[in-house]
This record gives sequence, structure tokens and C-alpha cells, in this order.
Amino acid sequence: MSDLQCAATLLLVPVDRAPAHAGSLTGVKVAHVWASPEPDAVRGAETAAAELGVGLTVLDRLQAPEGLRAALAEIADQHRGETVAVVVDHDDAIVEVAIDGDAWAWRRYAPSSSE
Repeated sequence: MSDLQCAATLLLVPVDRAPAHAGSLTGVKVAHVWASPEPDAVRGAETAAAELGVGLTVLDRLQAPEGLRAALAEIADQHRGETVAVVVDHDDAIVEVAIDGDAWAWRRYAPSSSE
């Protein structure tokens, strides 16, 4: 991954809850939605992208656990200074990942109370 000039923020949205969580992202300026190729992930990502009014890209490497970190780094490299949603198979909470160069900061996502 190249040295990022500004952090990219990835919101990892669980497959099972993507349509439900899309509403909590409407106050966030999401630039794009990415999804793993599982049918449930694609359906949830399509719903989220439509609700957010942004494009959707399906990336095969998001499906394989061994390729996930590289796939997230690739997405971050394409979205410097932006926030994107990534629909993947994980637990039931949105996880925020800020990626700046080789530094990764993981935290549970909490929408702003002002929304």
C-alpha cells in the first residue's frame, strides 16, 4: 500500500445487518459501498448503496479471510480522505477502521449524537 496522504475510513458493516445499518449511516458522508461477493452481502450492499445514493463495487478478495487485510488496504488506497462502507461477513456491529499509511486504528462505530 502506498503512503497515504490522509486517512481513509472504512466502516465494516456486517452482511446480516447491512440493510438495517444503512439507516445509521445516512448522516455520514459515505463515498462508496464495497461488498464481498456472497449473495447476502451483495443484496445488503445494494440496499445500502441505494439508500446512501452512492456506487457499489463487489470485490472477490473481501470473501477470503486471508485476503481481507490486503483488500481493505486496496480500498483505503483508493479512498484517501474519504469514508466508505464495506459489507463483509463479521459480527453484528459496525466497525470503523481508519487506515493511514501502515497505521490501522480499529474501533466500534458510534454515530454522532447530533444526527
